[in-house]
Amino acid sequence: MTSVRYPNGRLAHWTYGTSGGTGDVLNRVEAINDDSSGSPGSAFSEYTYLGSGRIVVEDYVQPDVRLTLDSGTAGEYAGLDRFGRVVDHLWYDYGASADRDRFTYGYDRASSRLYRENTVASAKDEYYTYDEVNRLATFDRGDLNANKDAISGTPVKEEDWGLDMTGNWTDFLLKTSGTTDLNQDRAHNPVNEITGITETTGTAWIDPVHDRAGNMTTVPKPSSLANGLTCKWDAWNRLVEVKDGATVVAVYEYDGLARRVKSHVDSQSPGNPDGVDAYVHFFHNQGWQELESRVSASENIGPESLQPQYQYVWSQRYIDAPILRDKNTDTDGLCDDERLYYLGDANFNITTLIDTSGDPLERYVYTPYGVLTIYDATWSNIRSASSYSNAYTYTGRQLDTETGLFYYRHRVYHSQLGRFASTDPVGYEENVNLFCYSRCSPAVYTDSTGKGIWSKYPTWLDRDLSAEAIQELIDRETDPIRRKELGTAKKIKEQTKRLKDKIRGGGRRGGGRLGGGAAGGAILIVLAYPGTCYAPQPDFRPCNCSCRITTDTLEQTWFQKYIGNPFGDNMISRTVTTEVENLGEMTVTQCYMRGSFEETEWVSGDHYFTRTTSKVCRCLAVVDERNGDEANTDSDGNAIAESGSTP
Repeated sequence: MTSVRYPNGRLAHWTYGTSGGTGDVLNRVEAINDDSSGSPGSAFSEYTYLGSGRIVVEDYVQPDVRLTLDSGTAGEYAGLDRFGRVVDHLWYDYGASADRDRFTYGYDRASSRLYRENTVASAKDEYYTYDEVNRLATFDRGDLNANKDAISGTPVKEEDWGLDMTGNWTDFLLKTSGTTDLNQDRAHNPVNEITGITETTGTAWIDPVHDRAGNMTTVPKPSSLANGLTCKWDAWNRLVEVKDGATVVAVYEYDGLARRVKSHVDSQSPGNPDGVDAYVHFFHNQGWQELESRVSASENIGPESLQPQYQYVWSQRYIDAPILRDKNTDTDGLCDDERLYYLGDANFNITTLIDTSGDPLERYVYTPYGVLTIYDATWSNIRSASSYSNAYTYTGRQLDTETGLFYYRHRVYHSQLGRFASTDPVGYEENVNLFCYSRCSPAVYTDSTGKGIWSKYPTWLDRDLSAEAIQELIDRETDPIRRKELGTAKKIKEQTKRLKDKIRGGGRRGGGRLGGGAAGGAILIVLAYPGTCYAPQPDFRPCNCSCRITTDTLEQTWFQKYIGNPFGDNMISRTVTTEVENLGEMTVTQCYMRGSFEETEWVSGDHYFTRTTSKVCRCLAVVDERNGDEANTDSDGNAIAESGSTP
């Protein structure tokens, strides 16, 4: 893709660097540009990469503000830890030499975020704890202590959750500065619908009501939870009408691809609803991102005769990461009267709006499940609504201000309930709880489509994924950083030889060959390139699966960096087989995967993608059940996975 034409004729350009350069050869976007007489003009944003696909710098050229994970020293990336996780997320105003937004993060061994430190605002740090299956259990906000393992003193805000086996909130506690504001119990039926909400402390909420398809027909009103909104759904379980009492506050229309293309909204809702009085038409690109909206006071005026109100330019980092919004306030048909730039955190929550000079205009703070608080530029005052009519906030998704619900493409989301208002359209593929949001780990995952966590959003690039194409790309990448990440062919060959020797020679604690009842140790079947992270990412947590190896071959898997997703690092697994003498029957006891998937289907973790073959588990360790022995390290002292741990 080289350009996008907006409905009003405006052009934006995607440029790939110099002809024959790295960006051009790898189809890697180097900049997104405004138009200049049909050719690329000034840049909206420019990109710097780590390896072939990981964006480490996004530079907003006009306001002189950049997102950087790069320390500035060649080969060093201060914003990333050794596993590729974001630890320092900095929006830096290099024109004013000031941090506009900065968040630092810490993680546990399962890659769940333990803390989020806001270095530009007081008492806005956050600390999280999780239950035994990595679901969010507590959230505290305030100032982190020196060890970053708790909030100092009494948290400014605290939320605690009790969860049942399928992720329903059985109890919910909300405190402000140590005072309990809400202590709530929830009851659910066997299909995980909320059937009752009771409070021992705090204002009572209205109970949700569901239809036979699982859609909420009575929804607690986000701005007044004791009252309800009445929702109507169509035959495809899409929200089509919302009433506040007897007043219609929203009517929604969709195209054949289920994209919302028209909204009839009450501009006075939720405060003083008086009926539908604005008709908004939405125009999207093929990735389901809003490019332009047009507004009319009459239902009878078609969109083609209306002038644009807003136009958006979207980042390469993520499907819901807007770069800027342009606004039309006069009658010339051009969105050139007001421009806002968006800053966000590592979970793609919009945190600050800035102007074209890089100065903050408005700031946003969220609870983990997305309850929004809007501040002025200096954090001094709380606003009841955005002074700039900004709709894109939590995880970069659209807040429908007329209802207080978030629009997640295929579903709507209720941040106070912490769940979707309808069932998952993909059924049980993602979760046994069809209402669950982001696996009850909202500080870890996002869900841009309403159909599953970020790893399933449908924006893959159409690329040649053959082994020849992969090897061609690897051979082309010869810079020192790339060699360090991927390893040279010599190192790979040496590691392969050591693996074969280990298989033939038995485990370190064992002896002899694996076969014929001989004592033997564990075999490591993951061969990783030097510098490549193979700690379990979110989609690769222990799944308690097991598989049998009964053939005379052992599958050996390693990762290679590869392009294909514009929003983060990509990894593609490569598998070879090694002949094993009399391997016998063995059981894989440690697997990291989310399930078994057919060949050519892609499954992603935080930044890593794997292709499975013939529904084979990708495993980290094999135990010889004949003696239960397991090796800790290979012949060179490299760590080998132990039961319940990761290398």
